[in-house]
Amino acid sequence: MAGDVMLPLLPSETQYNCPGDPHPISESLHLARLRAGWSGCLECRWNESQSADDKVADRSVVIRRTRHGVRGPWLNAIDRRTGALLACLFSEQLRRVSQMQSELPERVTNARPTTVALGFDAQRGCTEIFAEALTAVRQRGIHVVDAGRSTSASLLHVCDSFPGVDGAILITGQEGHSGDTGLDAFLPDGSSLSVPWQELGVKVKNAVDPGGLATELNNWKQRLFSPSDLSRERLLGQDGVQLLLPAEMGVSRGGRTAGQHLNTDAEASYRRHLSRWWPQDQLPENTVFHSDSSLTNERLFWLARTTGKNIRVVPSGSASDMQPHDGVCFRVGIDDRHLEVVNQKGRPLKPEEVSTWINESSRTGNRHVTSHVSPDNALVLVDVAQPGSARQHQFMTDALATAGFILGLLANDRNRLPG
Repeated sequence: MAGDVMLPLLPSETQYNCPGDPHPISESLHLARLRAGWSGCLECRWNESQSADDKVADRSVVIRRTRHGVRGPWLNAIDRRTGALLACLFSEQLRRVSQMQSELPERVTNARPTTVALGFDAQRGCTEIFAEALTAVRQRGIHVVDAGRSTSASLLHVCDSFPGVDGAILITGQEGHSGDTGLDAFLPDGSSLSVPWQELGVKVKNAVDPGGLATELNNWKQRLFSPSDLSRERLLGQDGVQLLLPAEMGVSRGGRTAGQHLNTDAEASYRRHLSRWWPQDQLPENTVFHSDSSLTNERLFWLARTTGKNIRVVPSGSASDMQPHDGVCFRVGIDDRHLEVVNQKGRPLKPEEVSTWINESSRTGNRHVTSHVSPDNALVLVDVAQPGSARQHQFMTDALATAGFILGLLANDRNRLPG
């Protein structure tokens, strides 16, 4: 009919279906996902038909070592089974460290079961890995304290609340690439767990030249995702060093029976802990928090509601984040152990400045709390340990608790943040 516009139909040969997605996508979107390392692309039957430039990026098969653990794309590099294997490796190393640090005889430490606090956050794939890891770690005779949805700070609070916990494992993709997941492992004092990968059955290979590394990665892609491959090994890479995860745990089992599943309302306990650090007096005017963590924001709203304080929460990087405030401003990192304090003039204070100010200002109060800066520039508060704890002192790297303590100091008119 005259005047009608006929839209061309998308030819069937240019339609693509991502694995698990019932709706077809265009070729341009298909190629964009390949280049971005979209989860599931390595399992796509159209991947091998693309040119070398259009195939999925090599990084999608690499599990990267990070400061506190490992990261890798969900499904492409870390799936449920790989995540559970990594959790077992971390748990085994926590058991070893606990035995080395114990002053008890070796026969006593061998008889004492290892206990690990296990939690997850809202990043992609973390709940699936958590369920698999919980079962796998318990099957190795290790007791697991189920912390549920957690952050780094709240998971370490579980270690303080449960005497005898040997460390914590958080399943998280924070501070990684888009679509990443992974695991972080901590000792009870919050320090990172050092993992001797070779001693735990992980092979180490050097890849100095870029060409050799790329070839090795391509070979592993074909092995990992071939239907005939049953080992499901994974590749760990950083700075030219590749670590090949074993198909099964090569370390001895810690006990003859499965470990216990210890349930606790970790979130309620952590919020009670925060309320003890937050002031009962009126907060300074225009108290602002910047955070991109949904769980951190939920806790801030809860603190505002239960304490009756006037708190404003805005996303990090927003327009108001860059504006000077006539009050006090706190920026809570994705890792909620890290806190940045901004003074009334809008100047971010260095951790050393805040630590020195806390030590000077806390002398005027009744609480004997001191502060110092950790090697990774996090503020550390040192207080007398809670009753029932096996420790004499409590070392705390907790952004929300530290912010509450700072607000309590600011309630004294004599205390003012550095200019």
